[in-house]
Amino acid sequence: MITTTLKAIRKASPCGLRPKEDGTLEGYAKLKAFLGDDYPDDAPIKFSTIVESNGIDDAYWCLRTICPEYKKDIILLAAEEAESVLHIYEAAFPNDCRVRDCIQATKDYANGLITIDKFRDAAAAGAAAARAVWAARAADWAARAADLAARADRVSINIEEFKAAQLKRLTERFS
Repeated sequence: MITTTLKAIRKASPCGLRPKEDGTLEGYAKLKAFLGDDYPDDAPIKFSTIVESNGIDDAYWCLRTICPEYKKDIILLAAEEAESVLHIYEAAFPNDCRVRDCIQATKDYANGLITIDKFRDAAAAGAAAARAVWAARAADWAARAADLAARADRVSINIEEFKAAQLKRLTERFS
């Protein structure tokens, strides 16, 4: 079971070290309150506990706080998450394989099949593809924002189902 600690989380400079002005808690303070004031700084915390307390976004953020022996698992999880939405990119850009190649390079690097330099080259190409998409689509997105908002009830992606699937993959891998 992969865990982290409050000490490791604090070392990574989390958000929400103190309550907000209105007294609400987020980030580290929310997790600390959930665990209780007596929870030791070096006691292990399961990622499923972080999800229960703070949600999946904070749990993903906390993956950076685990020890290096789980680096491969985290890299492969990132590749799986990227691959789960790759079809969206490929539907819009069917002749651009840079993102797919970047995901494959991520897996290959995690499995020791390519060097860090080859991984960085593939990552740079993937990032260039993303930048090109952002630049080309920025005006289009702005123009479509009002239409999307008007049709929000017909959006085909159910965000709660998507987050539930992410949570399932995360807890299966790290609990």
